[in-house]
Amino acid sequence: MSIIVQVDSRENKNCEVINYFEKIGQKYFVSKVAGADYINFKSPKVAIDLKGGLLELCNNLTWEHERFKREMDLVKNSMECDMVILIREPLKSLEDVKNWKSKRTQVQGEQLYKIMKTMQERYNLMYIFCTREEAGAKILEIIKWYEDNL
Repeated sequence: MSIIVQVDSRENKNCEVINYFEKIGQKYFVSKVAGADYINFKSPKVAIDLKGGLLELCNNLTWEHERFKREMDLVKNSMECDMVILIREPLKSLEDVKNWKSKRTQVQGEQLYKIMKTMQERYNLMYIFCTREEAGAKILEIIKWYEDNL
C-alpha cells in the first residue's frame, strides 16, 4: 500500500521533514490533523506528534496540560489509533529524561520523567527520540511499521 502522509497545517517547524519527503518522493499533503502532526491519510493507525525537544514537551505537559490532554483524548477516542510523541532530542530512551536539565524551566529531568510516565500510562503513549535530521525518516519508519504490523 502506498502511504500518503497528511501533515498538520499548524505544524510550522518541520522544514527538515518536508524537505526529506520531497527528496525521497514521499507523497504528502498539508491539511489540519486533529490532535497530531502526521498520520497516514489512507489508514491512520498511528498519530505522530512531533516535538522540537524536551523543553517544548515540558511546556505542553505543564503550562499547556489541559490542551495537551484534550488532544490526547481526541486521538484516543475519535481517531481510535495509537499515539507516538516523536521528540527531537539526542536521547536513547525515556529513562534518559531523568538526567535532563534546562535553564529555561524549573521543571527538571526527574519531574518531567514522572509526568511523561503518567501520561504514557494514562493515554498509552509511546515516546521516541530522534535528531532533527532523522525526523522525516523516523516518521515514515513509524507509519510503515504500523502498516506492516497492525
